[in-house]
Amino acid sequence: MDKLEQQNMKRKIILSLLMVMIVIFTTSCELYVNYDQKAEDICKKVLKCLDEDDAAGLKSMFCQYSIETNGLEYEIKKGMEFYKGKTTNIDKIKFPNSSGKGVENGKTTEVTFSVSIDDIVTDSDNKYEVVVIEGYQVCTADEKKVGISRIYIESEDGKEFTIGEYVD
Repeated sequence: MDKLEQQNMKRKIILSLLMVMIVIFTTSCELYVNYDQKAEDICKKVLKCLDEDDAAGLKSMFCQYSIETNGLEYEIKKGMEFYKGKTTNIDKIKFPNSSGKGVENGKTTEVTFSVSIDDIVTDSDNKYEVVVIEGYQVCTADEKKVGISRIYIESEDGKEFTIGEYVD
């Protein structure tokens, strides 16, 4: 093979590999999404809303089913009264019930989350042992489920308050 044939062969190989890569990327599974990180971000936003008494912001994080139920705004108001002070410290955010995930033909169809925030301390010296946030991040079968469905707050003295109700 002379030099020209070698160059043509290299071009063909490179072009073939490039075409194979394009086919793989356009037909393969969706790109990786870190749903645990997204759930952690939701927790931080919930705490921020509680800290700032941002009822509208908190309500906007709920799924459509929860928003449509009577009493959600009242529950949010009462929940904000129950959660006293601004968060100064949290021990950790953890995922006690592993998030459920449904996949069909390489595409994520459903992702649920149940996240707890432990040992929360506020600037008014209130302590909360558990804040559990539950909901859907993805639900292609019913988009009205996407968002938070329930927030459960328990104070150190055992009192508890729930905003919303679990959507199955």
